[in-house]
Amino acid sequence: MEDIFESEYKVVLEAENLIQAKVFASAKDEDHYKNLLHSYKRLLRQMRTMVRMSDIMQSKLNTMSGELEKLSQTDALTGLYNRRFFNEIYQKEWQSATDRGTALGTMMIDIDYFKIYNDTFGHLAGDVCLQKIADSIAGTVKDNDAFVARFGGEEFILLMPDADLEKCTGIAQRIMDDLAALNIPGAIKTPDGKITVSIGIGMMSPTMDSKLETLVNMADQALYRAKKDGRNCWRI
Repeated sequence: MEDIFESEYKVVLEAENLIQAKVFASAKDEDHYKNLLHSYKRLLRQMRTMVRMSDIMQSKLNTMSGELEKLSQTDALTGLYNRRFFNEIYQKEWQSATDRGTALGTMMIDIDYFKIYNDTFGHLAGDVCLQKIADSIAGTVKDNDAFVARFGGEEFILLMPDADLEKCTGIAQRIMDDLAALNIPGAIKTPDGKITVSIGIGMMSPTMDSKLETLVNMADQALYRAKKDGRNCWRI
């Protein structure tokens, strides 16, 4: 802000030097000049205050804009990214993988028997369960360059750039192991009595001729197989 008013400060300094030098023809002229200088300095102070307030308001607007953007990208219940933002990232990563000729992996994660869980314990308990599972998944993948979002209801989705089979299956197994360690009681009898998830994995190297929805459909079909095979497992 100092640089903005540099020329104005020079005017004030020159005016004060003239007053000290007694260059005026009469005391009346000097008083008149002093009054003008006083008004000019007051106006300058007001301008500085306005600029300072403008800077503060701009900073607050930038902060609010960032917070609103984050809210628009986030699922309110779980704190994960939402499906809309996932779709944006998915399109960008799809194009990047197409341009670089690399593989892209995705993972559909569905909580087993979640409707029965909600019916048994209530929706508030169901929300807490969703939050715990979301935190667990996010913690599992945080060091694996994987993008995780809530896809809807009791489904979550992962996107993995530069994917390979070992990386995808390893992450899927760790998600299941970390979730099992939470010991969330299930609503129905399962082999270990805990909440479990089923996971479908899709992986491909997209080309210009590939359809954008293909990879997600592959993961969805793999998830269907995991459900059909008894749940609490992953399939490719």
